[in-house]
Amino acid sequence: MAGCAGFRLPRCAECARCGSAWGEGPMRLWPLGLILLASCTQSEPLIDLAEGPPNVIIIALDTFRADHVGVLGSDTAKTPALDRFAAESILFTDCAAASTWTLPSFASLYTGRLPSEHGTIGGSQHRLGDDEITLAERLKANGYHNTAFIAVDYLGKEFGLDRGFDRFLDYSNFPVNERLKKYQRRVHDVFRAPPREPWFLLVHYFDAHDPYEPPLPFARMYYEGDERAEPEDPARNIDVIYDGPNRVRQDPRTRYRWLEGVRDLRFPVRQYAAGVSYVDHHVGVALDSLRSSGLLDESIVIVLADHGEHLTEHDIYFTHRLPYAETLQVPLMIRLPGAVHGGTRVHSPVSLIDLLPTLLELLDLDPAASVSGQSLTAVMRGEEPENRLLYAEYGALEDWNARSVWDARWRYTEIVDDGVRGVELFDRRADPREQRNLATERTDLTRFYAAALDARFGAQRPLLLDPSVVPQQELDPAVKARLQALGYVDVGGQ
Repeated sequence: MAGCAGFRLPRCAECARCGSAWGEGPMRLWPLGLILLASCTQSEPLIDLAEGPPNVIIIALDTFRADHVGVLGSDTAKTPALDRFAAESILFTDCAAASTWTLPSFASLYTGRLPSEHGTIGGSQHRLGDDEITLAERLKANGYHNTAFIAVDYLGKEFGLDRGFDRFLDYSNFPVNERLKKYQRRVHDVFRAPPREPWFLLVHYFDAHDPYEPPLPFARMYYEGDERAEPEDPARNIDVIYDGPNRVRQDPRTRYRWLEGVRDLRFPVRQYAAGVSYVDHHVGVALDSLRSSGLLDESIVIVLADHGEHLTEHDIYFTHRLPYAETLQVPLMIRLPGAVHGGTRVHSPVSLIDLLPTLLELLDLDPAASVSGQSLTAVMRGEEPENRLLYAEYGALEDWNARSVWDARWRYTEIVDDGVRGVELFDRRADPREQRNLATERTDLTRFYAAALDARFGAQRPLLLDPSVVPQQELDPAVKARLQALGYVDVGGQ
């Protein structure tokens, strides 16, 4: 079984000092016990392949925070479709992306490797190398017919993420809040008249991304009042994004043109939540269509997100930059054919890079070599987890980048800003929004996790682990213009 190697601990960092077994000491995150991660023992398969391999469907939600999903604890956005789907699925309550923005996150999802390993980190390294084998290519080599509906250029040909798809439909040139409407009917057509079996379908929903303009009846569904009036509460004055501390590293007057005239900081926060509900509605329509077609129980259906969004946290506004809970934590739901193990909750930390080895094992395909992800099939069966460190990376500039390492209890992050490295340590259990930096108080843990980054990336923290990778050609001007309009390109190397 894949996933038996890598940097891991027999105990959590603090238990290693106090001598407690894993989960017995104060590091334990879940009071009822850690339920699930990976095992190297062989068990009965989760899927009966006697009648042939199942179809694979990935519904990928762009810019979709885990804490805005109802079943994951949302107190603002309503997501009834995802909540219903979670009841039939294996829900991973502590899943994180490998990066905080679309290109490296999807490249990691497709390859099972971290950004510094596959090299697609942005800037001059914006195209996935030909030597990297994607999930779609692996499935195609095993007889799958592959279709993709994508809604942002980063998933397209310019960046090498179209490889392995037989049919590739790109809707990046439409306004953000109109993209899913342009292809939703065609998604239903796939379910009504699917390709030859088996088939793989990727459906990418981008419409929760800024400028947070969901159509009616979703627009303003969580906001009352006049967003252009001066708010009575000074804390809601939007001037903070222009004149206060803002780590976005762009001219805020340019970056937030879409907020011109808005005075209430709460308005974009609530409009983001409305966009989440808008996307949820259309995901529900697609799932209902799949169910009506009779194909739902013949398929592995996965709902995930590539990253989250800063919504005023950590002095970053309405974008996705640095690796904190709000940008890294994402939903992950896996529905097996026949809803096997539906309703299972996996509370131990997992990563999107685990999906590729998980699918390969579920389909009884050859495991991928040189992946950093681990198969989740053991935990999906309810087997005991092993303690493990997870990683995320951001940035393609030597003077501005970040790396994060975490387990069930602690997240440690190093941020290089203008060439100066700062460190942050958060107690994920006591401080889930990661507001109190404990790095100077818990120097023992700071040293431990810094050593983990040393072991994983090297003491010098090179942006690319393969020094032979060479810079790539300039982007197509039309693609670059579309991405700049979304706040990308030339930001942290993006």
